[in-house]
Amino acid sequence: MAKIPLGELRSTRLINNLHKPADDTKDELTAFVYEATVVATNETVQLKIGPDEPSFANEILVYKALSDKPGETASVFKAIATNATGSTVGIVTEFIEVTEAPTISDTETCRSNLLALHRKGWAHGGLDADDFLVKDGRCWIENFRHAQKVADEDPNRGWSAAGDGIKADRNAFRRNLQPTARRDHRVSATLIDSALTRSWMC
Repeated sequence: MAKIPLGELRSTRLINNLHKPADDTKDELTAFVYEATVVATNETVQLKIGPDEPSFANEILVYKALSDKPGETASVFKAIATNATGSTVGIVTEFIEVTEAPTISDTETCRSNLLALHRKGWAHGGLDADDFLVKDGRCWIENFRHAQKVADEDPNRGWSAAGDGIKADRNAFRRNLQPTARRDHRVSATLIDSALTRSWMC
C-alpha cells in the first residue's frame, strides 16, 4: 500500500471538521479534512488527518473492499499519510470539487451507492448528508471512520430482513437527506419521504 509522509503534502485549505455521529454521547472532534497538494507531483488530493489511528485502519479496509471499482462508489484511495515515525496519521484520496448539496433528484444515485457499500459487507455507521458528494449527476460516499462490518447481513433479502447496521444506515439516510432536499422549495416533505420509501422497497 502506498505511503506518503506528511512532509510531502502541502495543505491548501481546510474543507471540513469531522465529529462523532450526532447520536454519540459526546460531540468529539475526530479528524480534519484538507484540500492538499502532493509536492512531488503537484497533484491535488484530499487529506484526512487526525489522532485516531484505528478509525483510519477501518477506512482503509472499506476502501480496499471497494477497490475493484475505484471511483465508482467512493473517491479513489491514493495512499496512507504517515508521520516521522512511520505511523498512520491520515489517508489520502482523490479530490472531488463539490459545489452541490444532494437533493431529491439525487436520491436514487445516493441509494445505489449505499447499497453497493452494503453488498461489500460494510455499513457506513455515521451517515449524514455531508457524506454524499454530488457532482454532475454522480454521487460518491465518504467518511468511513465509523463503518461497521456486516458480512452476515444480506441486503438482497430486503430492508425488513436486514440487520441493525444496514437499518441504521437506511434510517440515517432518510433522516439526513430530507432537511437537505427541503432547501429545494419545489419539493415537499411528503414527496421526499414517499420517494425514499419507494427507493428502499426491495
